[in-house]
Amino acid sequence: AICRWVVVFPIAAKNYLRSEGGDPKELDGLLSTGEVDELFAAPNQCLYVLDTMRGLSASWAAKAVHNGACAEVVAQVFGALTRQIDLLTGTFGGMERINNTPLPFVYVSHLRTSLTVYLTLVPIVFAPIWLWATPPLTLIVAWALLGIEAAAVECERPVRGCANHMPLEAFCAVVADNVRQTLQHSASMGAKLR
Repeated sequence: AICRWVVVFPIAAKNYLRSEGGDPKELDGLLSTGEVDELFAAPNQCLYVLDTMRGLSASWAAKAVHNGACAEVVAQVFGALTRQIDLLTGTFGGMERINNTPLPFVYVSHLRTSLTVYLTLVPIVFAPIWLWATPPLTLIVAWALLGIEAAAVECERPVRGCANHMPLEAFCAVVADNVRQTLQHSASMGAKLR
């Protein structure tokens, strides 16, 4: 059960970081309709998924001990699961900070003011040197410098759905494939050990 939620986590992260409600079709075969509704109703889908994984881990540990499993082994596995969930929580916090930290206003205003002054002065200062080539060379310099400024704006929010941003859909697919591969390998190893 927890593996389903591991696959849901990057989808929830994508939804939260892009401020999207989410598409229930992405969760087909992973969650029931009720679980999808609860997930989409949560104010922060990632925290909901992480809390669900914590609850499932605790429930598994309690059932394992109740069914006679070695308490020490269960405690070690439960501790490992908890550490991994805590690692996901920290990773999500880092992504949230990157996504929600804008470029400082003073940096943006200074950069734009400097660019405006510089690009206004380029044709005046270099016209005696560049002569007839002043307009096209000024356009090339302006294109290069304004492109750097545009790149800075794009880097400010790196998880939007644009071509230059992180491909979160691909990340979600990789996590799903990795979980599937791990489960298949685990099943085949379990069959070999019997």
